[in-house]
This record gives sequence, structure tokens and C-alpha cells, in this order.
Amino acid sequence: GVDDVSDPTPTLPSQGRWASAIEGSFVVDLRDDVVNPTRGGLGSVNLEVNEDVLSDIAFARAEGGWTQLFPVAGLSVLLRARGGAAFVPEQGLALPIEDRLRAGGGGSFRGFDVDTVGPANYVSGEYVRYPEALDPLLRWFDRDAAGRWVPTGGDALAVGTAELNVPFPRLGLSSWSSWQLALFTDVGNVWWLNPDIITDSMATGADPLLRYGLGVGIRRATPIGPLQLDLGLNPSPLDYRGEEVVRVHFAVGAL
Repeated sequence: GVDDVSDPTPTLPSQGRWASAIEGSFVVDLRDDVVNPTRGGLGSVNLEVNEDVLSDIAFARAEGGWTQLFPVAGLSVLLRARGGAAFVPEQGLALPIEDRLRAGGGGSFRGFDVDTVGPANYVSGEYVRYPEALDPLLRWFDRDAAGRWVPTGGDALAVGTAELNVPFPRLGLSSWSSWQLALFTDVGNVWWLNPDIITDSMATGADPLLRYGLGVGIRRATPIGPLQLDLGLNPSPLDYRGEEVVRVHFAVGAL
């Protein structure tokens, strides 16, 4: 499991938790255009420290990233790197679930669903303990429900992306001047570096060191930012988790 509790079975509603933190962010924007950039870079660093006076769990967390755009022979290249790490000083405690590092989905790992990259725990259909009055009815509805793998997030993250954008006029479509074809690849993973944390997938040795994704998409410049439609491919899906080979992601206004 990934929590410091004697009974690993969660209950609803869950207990609250006090949190108090000092947080700081630093952003550098060197792009030539904020809405539809074609060159330049955008970077950010975020530092957070949860102290142990008012917070139930003390920890430190750092996350940062850089995106660089530059033209090459009439084409556009995008390189992006994102990383982070967190540390919980008290032995036996895990990083709070809402503060864990995650990857997957549009703008991150496009061959995967949102936040599904990294370690996971197997959860059966009867894992959650419901209020007693509802238990018979819910058990009946869940009588044929199979177990599922639930990503836990982690305390370390590294993701890299390379993307090549080809203007449609370079493909002979001269009337589609605001459109581009995108070819991309993503690589990285989410990990637990805390030696006290062992998830089900880690215990079975089923967690790959790195995950890979690739795909194709289209881009169009709009007044509110680029429109993006991506078809992401997962070339090595984990069958035991039921991962899909193809994922579709749509976004507007993202770099």
C-alpha cells in the first residue's frame, strides 16, 4: 500500500487532513508570441514545503519544466522536458495523494490516459467500504465487477517530448496555411523513490523503467491559441492493466 494506516481499506467519507505550506513559483517566457508562438522558450519552477507545525504530513516538493520552439528549414520543432521530485522526512509515510507527481494524457504522455503512467495498485470490486445501509444494494450491482489497476502517482517524475510540425502548404495544401501536421514522441515515467513504498505493480516486478509513446496530430492557429488534435500510440501496452494501444486527445490554447 501507499498510506500509513493499519487497515488498508478506505472508508467513505474519508478523513480530512490539515495542510499548511510555503510555496513559490518562477516563470520565464521568451516566446515570440503568447497565443500562437513559433520560436522561443517557456520555463517554470515550482517549490513547495509543507511544514510539520500545522500540517499532518511534512514534505518538500519541486517540479519544473522547459519548452523550446525553433524553426528548421521551414518546419517547426518543439522540445519539452518536465521533471519533479518530492521527499517525506518521516519514515513510513507516503506523499499525500493530491500532491503526488503524475503523467499521462494530452500535453504529457499522449499514448496514455490521463495520469495513468507509473506504479499502480490492484483494486477489487469490494475494496471500498460503503455505509452499512447501502452495502447490500451496492454489492448486488457490483456482483460481476472485475478488479482494476489504479495508478498511485509517485514521488519522482521525468518526461521528455520531441515534436515536429509540418505546415500543410509544405505538403501541397497551399490553401491550408494555418494548419500543421504534427509528429511526436514522448518518453519518461513516474516512480516511487521512497523505499517504504511498494505498490502492487512494483511488487510483481511489472513496472517498466521507462514508458514510450508516439503519434500524429494536427494543429491550427486560432485567436485563443493553437487547436490540437492528437492520435497517441502506446507501442508497448501493459495487458495486465488493460492499457489501450490508441488514445485521442484534444486541446485548445495549450503550447
